[in-house]
Amino acid sequence: MSRLLIVSRIIPGAEGRVAQIFAESDATELPGLTGVTHRSLYCLHDLCVHVMETSDVDPDALAAARNHPLFQQVNERLSAHTSPYLPTWRSPRDAIASCFYRWDATDVPAARPANTDVPAARPANTDVPAARPADTDAPAAHPAG
Repeated sequence: MSRLLIVSRIIPGAEGRVAQIFAESDATELPGLTGVTHRSLYCLHDLCVHVMETSDVDPDALAAARNHPLFQQVNERLSAHTSPYLPTWRSPRDAIASCFYRWDATDVPAARPANTDVPAARPANTDVPAARPADTDAPAAHPAG
């Protein structure tokens, strides 16, 4: 699984329309073609943050999906309400934010019981788990994904 964060500009007040466009697209076969398993949209003023989780998809299948009429249609419909965040935007890859830190609950050792009369299942680990750099080799994805 990959998690992607795509940043763009949104016309304030267009959130409902953008959500509708994605809801209609997500009801088609497009998410299956692109491997999208989750999508969340966030907005702050004119900033739109699009979080996508994707399953592993064959790169050739993903490239073919980008030429699919449904993919092109959703991007055309979105263009009336959104625009690239960066003026230097040339491709969808330019809209993907790079993750520079990530923490997961699985990085923490199991909690030790508060009652000291109860033996711990394993010795207490007093080391603070080291945070790990995020995997920045996420595959390219188009905002419509």
